[in-house]
Parts: sequence; C-alpha cells; structure tokens
Amino acid sequence: MDIALIRTFLEVAATGSFVTQSAISLRIQRLEDSLGKQLFTRSKAGAELTPAGREFERYALSLIKIWEEARQQIGVPEGYTKSLTIGARLCCKLFQRQAFCGSLLR
Repeated sequence: MDIALIRTFLEVAATGSFVTQSAISLRIQRLEDSLGKQLFTRSKAGAELTPAGREFERYALSLIKIWEEARQQIGVPEGYTKSLTIGARLCCKLFQRQAFCGSLLR
C-alpha cells in the first residue's frame, strides 16, 4: 500500500475537501480500488466519510504512525539503538538550542 495514498486519505478526511480535485481524487480512487470500498460520499459541499471510510481512518492513522516509527528506527546509525526527536518553539534562541543539544552529546 502506498503511504502517500493514506496521507491523502487522512487529509481529505480532516478537511472534508478534495483541495486539488484531479490529483487528490485520483489518489483516493486508487485507494478505494485497492480496498474495494468507497471511502467518501462526494457532493458539491465536499466529502464525507462513509462507514467504511470511518473504519479505515483508524487503520490509516496506525499505518502512518508505524511507518514513521520504522523510518526513524531504520535510519538510526550503526552503533546506536534509538533516535531522539526534540521539538522546540520558534521563540527559543538558536544558541540556547545549540547549547542544550551540545550538552546532550556529552
């Protein structure tokens, strides 16, 4: 299964809209064809999840989470066992972040 299709599904589910109609619509159609179920009810007002779409949404979220975990773990350099992701607010000064990160490496 193509992760890009799943990300597209989640975006349409969250917004209720096929933003760039042709590209998004084609991706969703490919996903629906793969699953053999219609995931959205389409109308001029937007898109709503069908019962199958609501059911698939749980799996889609899990698939994305597992995919991201796998990418992080596979990308860990040899000799290391785990990766650490650190988030920071934009208001933090660069030198403060650099000092903090440097202290982690010691």
